[in-house]
Amino acid sequence: MIATGGLSGGISVHVSGGSFWAGVRQGVISSGLNHAMHMRGRSGGGPDDPLEKHRDKAISLKEWVNEYKNKTYWEIITERGWIQGQPAGPSKRYVINPIDGKVMDMRHVTVVRYGYGRTSGKLIEHIQYALRQYGSAYDLQDYYSNNIGHTFHLTRSFHMLSSDSWAADFKRFIRTDYKELIPYLYKKQ
Repeated sequence: MIATGGLSGGISVHVSGGSFWAGVRQGVISSGLNHAMHMRGRSGGGPDDPLEKHRDKAISLKEWVNEYKNKTYWEIITERGWIQGQPAGPSKRYVINPIDGKVMDMRHVTVVRYGYGRTSGKLIEHIQYALRQYGSAYDLQDYYSNNIGHTFHLTRSFHMLSSDSWAADFKRFIRTDYKELIPYLYKKQ
């Protein structure tokens, strides 16, 4: 489905005089997002809810901040080393969001800042699917965590939140700006 979307996007753009590869890229992104949105409908808030995954390993935001408040951003994202050329993130990987009760994957929240951004995070999901990593591709917890991380990093980069502690700034963001800046993620199920 995604490959067909990429191919049809490439052909459509090429026929209209544009770059075939730009069309392929846009087609793949659109098809992948469409696929992810269909998968989103499967989330019902029950035991199979992808945003509840890893709850058994999750800690509170307060515990996470206490663990990382004196570490630099670089120390946090490289704490577990590197995986396939990417920082592996913090060892305390799963955190319960105190606002909506869902589980955040802190590798996705933190590593998004490492030069990827939201669009690249989506592209990584497409690549995982193409590599047949079906258990990880289009994971709603990844999208949820990427969006939180992306929005936090934008907020922090505009100096709305900027202290010496990345972890403390993240806690302040969740407690104060989360609902206003990411209303589409704030749903009690």
